[in-house]
Amino acid sequence: MVKTIPNWLASKYFILFSSFGFLPFTTKEAKLVLGLDKAFLFLHRMYFYGWADKVERSTYRIVHPLIALMESSGFV
Repeated sequence: MVKTIPNWLASKYFILFSSFGFLPFTTKEAKLVLGLDKAFLFLHRMYFYGWADKVERSTYRIVHPLIALMESSGFV
């Protein structure tokens, strides 16, 4: 179940989306792109809200924004 993403997390989501698109990326790569030591915490929260998928350990993939919005609004 996807939940509405908070504004403080949405900015990080779109930075990752513009950098990686829908390709899988590691927490280390996210750390470099976001410039944050604790990027894994943001990725965990995105996963919790349903805006990122966990591919394998320390590897994530961004969920398409249209799909996430449709699911969070209850349309799908």
